[in-house]
Amino acid sequence: FIRTDGTVAFTFDSYKDEAIQAVSVFQEGRALFLTNSGKCGYIDVNGKVVIEPIYDKASLFYNNSACVYKAQNEKYGETFLIDKDGKEYFKVNPEYNVESLFSEHKIVYKEMIDKEKAYGVLNEKGERFLKASVKYGDIEPFYKNNAVYENRSGEHGLIDKEGNVVIRAKYDDLIASDDILIYRKDGKLGLIAYSGDKICDAIYKEILPFQSNNKYTYALDNNEWILIDKNGKDMHKGGFYNISGIEDIEYSSWTIVKSIIPSWY
Repeated sequence: FIRTDGTVAFTFDSYKDEAIQAVSVFQEGRALFLTNSGKCGYIDVNGKVVIEPIYDKASLFYNNSACVYKAQNEKYGETFLIDKDGKEYFKVNPEYNVESLFSEHKIVYKEMIDKEKAYGVLNEKGERFLKASVKYGDIEPFYKNNAVYENRSGEHGLIDKEGNVVIRAKYDDLIASDDILIYRKDGKLGLIAYSGDKICDAIYKEILPFQSNNKYTYALDNNEWILIDKNGKDMHKGGFYNISGIEDIEYSSWTIVKSIIPSWY
């Protein structure tokens, strides 16, 4: 880890004779780390382990809390909320199958209703913020007070922080992209506002998500990557055969440990 002037702050490559596979960004003074055996713990900004690597899944901290999971066996485990000292102060009802980690005070869960999968949302106290319903085929983690949901037919829409439908499920896919959304329709991608108003027709093969308040991103147009603005307009009049980017890790989800961290670093 380096400081902003480029000097080395500390090195964290092993703990208790076990190699460290990956470390996340710091959020609220804590960084999530993954050991070579697949266990998760946390360090502080000085590189000191403040929460032992005893969890099988874990999230970044948000509002002084993180969501963690302990596997008991191949089929069963327990999910908790912890504070920055690692104290487990809330246990999620074991009847709920947690689908995503703590994000914007909410946890997406799944339960069986009449032998069908039903998705809902819990708040940070474990109370049912949005009662599980079979009408949801899936609900993604909340991002900027909204969450993409999928209906039973596989179409995607958007709900707000109160659980109200903002955009009805009619798109093949919806991707949170900073302050706008990328939508997929008939195999092509376009841009829409969180209100549901169309910004750009679905004309591109791919669009990289806008990140960190950037004004521009790249879109794949007729096998050529071009620079576009948030109106979907070509800003460069030139293109590239291939480009690369990094994953967005601004919200907390299971994939932070199991997918994004190893590839991101």
